[in-house]
Amino acid sequence: MDALDTRLDTFLGVRAEVGARANRIEMLDNRNQIMNDILNGLSGKTEDADIDKTIMNLKRDENVYLASLSTAARLIQPSLVDYLR
Repeated sequence: MDALDTRLDTFLGVRAEVGARANRIEMLDNRNQIMNDILNGLSGKTEDADIDKTIMNLKRDENVYLASLSTAARLIQPSLVDYLR
């Protein structure tokens, strides 16, 4: 009877370990599915972007950047005295 109890305890321990592993695999599978859905959504947004609007926004941002650089260059004009310091 003691041998049977020992074997039953071993069996229950292995069964609990397998159950814990199965739960972890299921959790990771769910997490993987969520990440897959998120990435597919981001991919769809990227591929479905309005190219005309995107280019116009890019050009607008580029013009603002160049105007900022030009303004900063006019405001901060180094002189020969600045280099000699």
